Amino acid sequence: MEGWTPILYWTNDALGNLFNWIFFIPLIIVGSFFMLNLFLGVLSGEFAKEKERVESRVGFMQLKEQQKLEKELNGYVEWICRAEDLVLAEDRTTEADKILIMQVRAKASLKINKKSDFVRVQKTHKFIKENEQTSFKKGET
Repeated sequence: MEGWTPILYWTNDALGNLFNWIFFIPLIIVGSFFMLNLFLGVLSGEFAKEKERVESRVGFMQLKEQQKLEKELNGYVEWICRAEDLVLAEDRTTEADKILIMQVRAKASLKINKKSDFVRVQKTHKFIKENEQTSFKKGET
């Protein structure tokens, strides 16, 4: 919008200054608003893109944190299961304790409802059946 004043003066010299303002004043006002709108539109678009980038990064970080927690939880669950297996394998563990551990494992597996836990539940049921059979055999002899 620079350089319009010399053109106004040349037009005044050529045609007179009676009706030149009808063209130049609206031109400057409309042109200024157009440029301001253009600038604000670009600025608004850039802020929207940055907001979207930040939101996607926050979502990614939350997902990464969730995966980290799940990995740690699975590690703890595996550690507890190994400890339970050791307790079950000990000779001094009573049958009631073994059955209790197996029942708790089955309930936990149903809550988590994962494939690996399903396999563990099958092993648990097999172990309970074997122990019931051996406890009956011990009672018979």
